Amino acid sequence: MAKRVQTLLLLAARQREEIAREAERLEPLVAGHANVLSRDLEAGDDLAALEFDLAVVIGGDGSILRAAHQMARHQRPVVGVNLGKLGFLADLSPAEFVEQLPAIAAGNYEVTHHLMYECTVLSRPHSILTESCSAATIGTTQCAVHDAVDITTSSPARLP
Repeated sequence: MAKRVQTLLLLAARQREEIAREAERLEPLVAGHANVLSRDLEAGDDLAALEFDLAVVIGGDGSILRAAHQMARHQRPVVGVNLGKLGFLADLSPAEFVEQLPAIAAGNYEVTHHLMYECTVLSRPHSILTESCSAATIGTTQCAVHDAVDITTSSPARLP
């Protein structure tokens, strides 16, 4: 059993109407169980600088990976509320999240840790860089997440 959640970070890409509406709907429900910090995932904030016990990411797996990247070396548990298609990481529907919220806030969850890689750009041989890497500055260090933290409550939602 994890510790009781005092402060919860609610993350959503608020430019997407469906996600923004769901974040607005969930925020007062979450506030009934913990202090709430709310951030727009698209703003690119340094989430490592914020003080919170658990992040709730509304969206899909890509949103969870973005949140983990923005937390960098100061990772905290993440629960995903799936508004995407499959949800390998974001495995709770909004209804399941609301149902599990009291247990999550009470610390009744298990954390699954996933690998995080740190890479330093040492050179730029054009033959092996993809477009996404071509903007990297030589000598900079970046963190990359293989997965994100997956929180499983007493009745997890999983693909069969």
